[in-house]
Amino acid sequence: MRDMSLFHSAREAKEFLASRIVEQAQHEGVPLSDVERKMRYFSETDSTLPDINAVSEEFDRVCDQDDYENKGTGLVKGAYKRTFRNSDEYHKWWSAVRLLSKIITFL
Repeated sequence: MRDMSLFHSAREAKEFLASRIVEQAQHEGVPLSDVERKMRYFSETDSTLPDINAVSEEFDRVCDQDDYENKGTGLVKGAYKRTFRNSDEYHKWWSAVRLLSKIITFL
């Protein structure tokens, strides 16, 4: 059985998943603005990017939440499907999801 704790923190897990979503956007040719890309790292409970508060304020001013979520849903689905091609990536994906799920459960 593989080690279930591949990530040492929620931040590491979130960075892994966010990077895969951004990669999927590039793979599909889906444009992500700098603000949309940075918002993939947003967390209300954990420190992320040093300028995340300014990014969040800009997001609220210039982005449509529904469009962002719809775009994100498609990218997550595509990124997840791509993990099936690589067992290590698949294991990392689920390790990150499990860690983040535990943290959310405790909140």
